Amino acid sequence: MIKEYLDELNEQAFVKGVILSDKDGIIIDSLMSSELNKELLAAMAAKVASNVENNISQVDGNIISQCIIFTDNVNIFFSITKEMILILLADTKANIGAIKLEMAKYIKLFKEELSE
Repeated sequence: MIKEYLDELNEQAFVKGVILSDKDGIIIDSLMSSELNKELLAAMAAKVASNVENNISQVDGNIISQCIIFTDNVNIFFSITKEMILILLADTKANIGAIKLEMAKYIKLFKEELSE
């Protein structure tokens, strides 16, 4: 089901690729163009996740953090949980709110799938 969920996310308007990785940046599965360095993106997301956890450690550990990096060409979205990181690249024209809602929905589905 992980691949199907990634497919559904990847079909969203303006989405250029998705990656599901563990907290160390090791890719579980992805749908990403071969021209993009998915390993580098996963490693970057793991570093961001580590910084987020270290800086909000006083908050409940079950929190799902969402981060967005804006660039001139793409926006990079991270949904960070205790177990995994969902990474999504989107065109700068993408609806940020819609992507955040979709990612929140799918992160719950991934958590259910990986806990089985």
